[in-house]
Amino acid sequence: QFLLTVQGDLFLDDEPIPDKFSLGNAYPNPFNPVITIPFTIEKPRDVSIHIFDISGRKVNTILQDQFLHPGLYHKNWNGSNNQGRNVSTGTYIIQIVSGTELHHQKITFIK
Repeated sequence: QFLLTVQGDLFLDDEPIPDKFSLGNAYPNPFNPVITIPFTIEKPRDVSIHIFDISGRKVNTILQDQFLHPGLYHKNWNGSNNQGRNVSTGTYIIQIVSGTELHHQKITFIK
C-alpha cells in the first residue's frame, strides 16, 4: 500500500480538469457566420447541445447524446437549421444538456 500526494493543480493534457459542467460565453455574439460555443465537462458524461428560436422551437442540434471525457470543448454553429438552411436574423437560445443538468444562453444571429 502506498500514498500518492499531488501538490498544485491536477492537469489532463496540459489543461486543468474542470470542476463542473458549464456553458461558457459563446463568441462572437452577435455573430455571422459562425459562433463558437465553449463548455466544460468535469466527469465522463453524455452531452447534447440544441439551438432554439426565441419562441422555443428547436432549430438545430449541434451535439446529440455524445459521450465526452472531462475537459474544455468548443463546438461551432454556422447559423443553419436542421435542414441546412440559414436561420433568420434574431435571438436564439443555446441549450446544453447532460442528464438532469442544463444551461442556457442567448445569442444573436445577424445577416
